[in-house]
Amino acid sequence: MKILAKNLEVISKDQLEALVEESLELELSLSDLISTLDDFSKKVLELDYDRELLNEVSKFCSKEEIENKVNVELGSLDSFSLKKEDFSSVAMESFYPLGVVLHITPSNSPGLSFLAMVESLLGLNTNIVKVSRRDSDEIFDFCNLLFECDQSGKIKDKTIILKSSDLELSELINVSDAVSCWGGDSSIETIRQSVPVSKRFIPWGHKISFSLISRSVSYIESAKKLAEDIVKFDQQACSAPQICYLLDANFETLKEFSGVLSKELDRLSESKQLATLDIQEQAELTNIKELLNLESLFNEKMVLESNTNSWRIYIEMDSTFKASPLKRSIWVKPITKNSLIPILRQHRSHLQTAGILLGEEFSDITKQLYKAGVVRVRELGTMQDSYSGEPHDGEQALRRFVKRISLDVPQLKTKYRFSELALEQRAKRVSKVMTKEDFQALVPKHELAHLFFRSGGSSGKTAISPFSYNAYHTQMQAAAEGLYAAGLDPMSDRVANLFFGGGLYGGFLSFYTILEKLKVVQYPLAAYEDKCFVASILAECEVNTIVGMPSYIIELYESQKELLKKSKIKKIFFGGEHFGKKQRQWLCDEFGVELIRSASYGSVDAGPLGFQCEYSEGGIHHLNESIQDLEILKVDSDEAVESGEIGRLVFTSKARDCVDIERYDLGDLGRWITDTCPCGRKNRKFELLGRHGDIFRAGGTFFNFLKFQKLLLDEFEYDDSFQIVITNNNSKDHLLLRVVDKKITNSLVVEKYRDLKEAIEVEKMLLFDIDYTSHEGMDHSSNSGKLLRVIDKRII
Repeated sequence: MKILAKNLEVISKDQLEALVEESLELELSLSDLISTLDDFSKKVLELDYDRELLNEVSKFCSKEEIENKVNVELGSLDSFSLKKEDFSSVAMESFYPLGVVLHITPSNSPGLSFLAMVESLLGLNTNIVKVSRRDSDEIFDFCNLLFECDQSGKIKDKTIILKSSDLELSELINVSDAVSCWGGDSSIETIRQSVPVSKRFIPWGHKISFSLISRSVSYIESAKKLAEDIVKFDQQACSAPQICYLLDANFETLKEFSGVLSKELDRLSESKQLATLDIQEQAELTNIKELLNLESLFNEKMVLESNTNSWRIYIEMDSTFKASPLKRSIWVKPITKNSLIPILRQHRSHLQTAGILLGEEFSDITKQLYKAGVVRVRELGTMQDSYSGEPHDGEQALRRFVKRISLDVPQLKTKYRFSELALEQRAKRVSKVMTKEDFQALVPKHELAHLFFRSGGSSGKTAISPFSYNAYHTQMQAAAEGLYAAGLDPMSDRVANLFFGGGLYGGFLSFYTILEKLKVVQYPLAAYEDKCFVASILAECEVNTIVGMPSYIIELYESQKELLKKSKIKKIFFGGEHFGKKQRQWLCDEFGVELIRSASYGSVDAGPLGFQCEYSEGGIHHLNESIQDLEILKVDSDEAVESGEIGRLVFTSKARDCVDIERYDLGDLGRWITDTCPCGRKNRKFELLGRHGDIFRAGGTFFNFLKFQKLLLDEFEYDDSFQIVITNNNSKDHLLLRVVDKKITNSLVVEKYRDLKEAIEVEKMLLFDIDYTSHEGMDHSSNSGKLLRVIDKRII
């Protein structure tokens, strides 16, 4: 016996049960598993096995193929997260591992045991793989390499491989929750009888595939393609052709086609030798050959055989559906369109792939093939090819390795997913911290670059961030969950989307998708220039909620006071800018707004990062843990901050595939909030405290936008918008502070900001003035509409 997981030479029933119980305590992360499989897919090509086998295993395990398979078969990469089906329900559902899956696999299909185990691993199951005595050691080599790629060490503890066993099959079944069995009808039926009805039985029986060729296509082309399907894997796969049907053919046509096919088989056999046949296989081939030669004396039958015993073609006018003895052996038979269903449907439970090369009759015949029981139709020459997520024998394989669970309790009413109530496991990050320049230097995976948004619209170099559609929708789903937590009610709210759009700006389009995912009533107005029209729609359509930028919202209310006093707007969710305390109070007092809260904290590059709940005040947010990881590092080093210390917010995205975002310093400052949130969510909390990019140099001195903000608040109780503009006149820097409130005095600002006073009065290197203006008088980004905080006109 060989137990791969623990390197035990002998195992008892009690030891096996102990291994299984230990493994069930471990929770696999689907994202970590996919990352490990992707690493394995690159390294497996270095092993000393058949090149076609290694290519197939490598492709199957690649990140792109696996993610597509999971998305197609289970709906999303988030399918194991217990969550609501939609925001209007209370109950939560998800897929869940079956538990322990016993795999009983054959020896005639290289790589099958390993790939079968991988499919079950994607269901996050514990696996016992019982391989045949005749199996090679490939599964052990594949698994050892997979375990080497696994940084978590959990996959090895989720895998037990038995090559021969002192344990009875019944004892293996007893510790399992499901039995996945490969083999012929009789062997599957025998094992089925041993599996209690309380355990799931997953049969993968032998299937038969065939080719179908019309007379209207070139026999040279079709023979070449059929030969490729025969020689590839020597017909060991269920999708390999065992019969070739020629539509409306007579015996002379069958012989003519078979002669062309024989030349193609000879050609391919020169470069790829057939494996040595054992005595039983050779006896079966000899028996069929001699029987057909005998029958050819009385009927239209014939045998063509390679001089080197590399292939065999059995020709007969009888259209009966029959299996080939394989080993590069093919039946060539005639069939008519009208006889397709009567002949094939008798074998519908065993039919799998039809490799076709047809002319004008393609559509009608394809329909008949499906009616007859075929589950897979491909072009001849590609019968054994596949794509990720393709149904296997008419079923989605991953669905057979999972079950569906539900949770329905009253306290979940205001929560979207169960993981919000549990602490998230976090990986330790050791890679170099990524800067904005590092991000812009990333080379996207072009095959996944489907959607582009403009980045860096407020300051700095403008760049374009690429997204795949899958990643975009995953992130918008997380943002929708955050908006739901902030207080948007999909059942009763009527929402106007007032974010800016156009010019590749993502605000309007992103929130359109977010609101669509919430399935809430939506009015996609955007930050429309005709504010009278916007206000009229808000009032006439009884909109009670708006989402948008503070600057546009304030301008809208200031210019359309009378109309908006007639509106029913009670909730405002904002993004992209700071929303001043006085502005909020004015909206509440004058217009009856009851709730003003962040719609989302995020960036174009990294996506949604944080959200507010009903207990969040100011810049306090919960982390979007389903798609983000967060570190807060010291301002002057890459060490983690101390408790309560303000530092740089460094994010790692768990939901990007077009580009890899790990330890990305966005330029924002913040600190951890360690208090338990009364909302019940365990998502970590942090307080957003501005940008460390707001530090600028003027007149030879470093200044901080946040320090100006604190001074204005402390000395003047000013919590409104302001802006700093830097110019240079006659070789001397000029700092202009733009504010709305005229009670702010030049002298007091200079007096209270010591560095500013020294630069002006002592060093005489800086000029300083205050400009009293309106919100509209301040400069905003032409891309996003955001208020620009610091404008350095010395370099513009």
